[in-house]
Amino acid sequence: MFKRKIQIARILDENSPKCYEIYHNRDIPCDGIDHPCPLQNTLDTHEETTVLHKEVEVDGSATYLELVATPIFDKDKNMLGIVESTRDITQHRYLLEQLEEKSELLQYQATHDNLTGLPNRALFMDRLEEGIKEAKRNKKSLALLFLDLDDFKIINDTYGHKYGDKVLQGIAKGLSSQLRDRYTFALRWRWVYTHYERYKKYR
Repeated sequence: MFKRKIQIARILDENSPKCYEIYHNRDIPCDGIDHPCPLQNTLDTHEETTVLHKEVEVDGSATYLELVATPIFDKDKNMLGIVESTRDITQHRYLLEQLEEKSELLQYQATHDNLTGLPNRALFMDRLEEGIKEAKRNKKSLALLFLDLDDFKIINDTYGHKYGDKVLQGIAKGLSSQLRDRYTFALRWRWVYTHYERYKKYR
């Protein structure tokens, strides 16, 4: 399969092909962030070098290759040559990316309200505790604002919960867009009152 991917037209001398022509279909030696040269590093350090190359195929898809350059020494510790091995880790890379995306999604779902996308009770309480500690440490005040949606039950009873959800989403979007990143805004705060008493002694 690897042999089929080699573009013969890029090899200037078939009797003496270069590694970058065979492995990476390049006209020039590997360099830069996407194509670091493990051979050069091993030549300079006399140590084994492992690098990752990202190759963009003709169809636009990406292939990830792990290159390992291993030095060979004689009995007197003189370097005789370098053996370079290449391993296609594309599938492994994609699996890791999927796991990272899933982990980030689970972390987001654990700390945010599914309906509004705002911080949920767990995240709000965590930030409140941190705010209290910071206010106490710096001997400063901490502002905590309560907003009550009057007669919200009437909206649900009259128009249905779907309409009520849209109202909550609209409020969340409107108010959060007016706040700085350092502020935390969350809905349904009745459970916060018990913690407000703890905050007041640090004012």
